[in-house]
Amino acid sequence: MKLFRWMRRFFGFGDADVEEDLEPVEMISGYLLGEGLIIKGKITGEGNVRLLGRFEGNVAVSGHVFVGPRSEVDGDISAISIVVAGRVRGNLTATDGVQILPNGMLTGNFKSGSFNVADGAVVKGEVWVERSTPRLSAPATLRV
Repeated sequence: MKLFRWMRRFFGFGDADVEEDLEPVEMISGYLLGEGLIIKGKITGEGNVRLLGRFEGNVAVSGHVFVGPRSEVDGDISAISIVVAGRVRGNLTATDGVQILPNGMLTGNFKSGSFNVADGAVVKGEVWVERSTPRLSAPATLRV
């Protein structure tokens, strides 16, 4: 679960409990939907996404997605990894992992390489955990 610890630090949680009030944290790169904002549409591309407001639409990025403790998302999310501390109504797909934090709520299915659901979190839907297939290296050539 080193990835999730790194993500919590990256998104400003550090080792603190997620129920504390969060100070704004400048993202290294990516998209930030601030608290109190409502946006409808779709987010696609490379990079990380931090959702702190209300978002209606789908998110498909090549980075990490964080859904903040007071945020709501109505739509599907696809990313390398997803951390949910707020409320999501939609399906999640993550190649590395999905983490639902203590106050997180997911109504929908999720498919991931690994998952972690904290005590107190709510998940209503199907969970599919699939191991990623290891990449086979090209066969070695033997020179005689």
